[in-house]
Amino acid sequence: MTDYHRLYDAIAAGTAEVAVPRWAAGFLRAVLDGTDPTPALCHPLGFYCFPAWRGAAGHGICLHVWPDTAERSAVRHAHSWDLVSYVLYGRVRNDIIELTEGIAHRVFEVHSGPDGDALVRTERLADCRVLRSEHHGPGAVYTLPAGIFHTSTVTGEAATVALGRHWAEHRDLSLLDPVAPDHHTTRRACTPIETRAIARAVHSRMPEDACPW
Repeated sequence: MTDYHRLYDAIAAGTAEVAVPRWAAGFLRAVLDGTDPTPALCHPLGFYCFPAWRGAAGHGICLHVWPDTAERSAVRHAHSWDLVSYVLYGRVRNDIIELTEGIAHRVFEVHSGPDGDALVRTERLADCRVLRSEHHGPGAVYTLPAGIFHTSTVTGEAATVALGRHWAEHRDLSLLDPVAPDHHTTRRACTPIETRAIARAVHSRMPEDACPW
């Protein structure tokens, strides 16, 4: 059984509060002792991302970390993958957004590569409105299906373990200014020193009894 399925099953069974911090602590210890050389990435939306595990069937696990000093970005976007996320600490607000007829925003396709994202204009214009806001604290699990536009906002520090399942029929999308051109955003890989510092800060927030399988 893969790490993805192990964590997914734990969330479904209601045992995430033990299994997910335990997995996160084990991953972070591997980063700190050099067993896992995965670097943290500086995500364009204002957080650090550890791409901790990738499977051949479009499954993946990321550890997302928002330091207190992060510059926040509330870009309205939709994933090409189903997201199931567990909040290790901090608070996350997701605003679920509905697109309506209008011309206030342009839909851009986001094509991700090793060094960042290429944002490509589409012909689609739209307005949007917030359908609801969801607030999630430590120990909470939230889901965001593929294709759902949303913004995620964090105040202060937070960290989540995100399980993703990619769907080929969906595209990563963002809502931007209607006259914005095609452009590229970077995902800088943190240095080993930076990566270990981020991992150490998150590891210090793990429960004392969290340990790897």
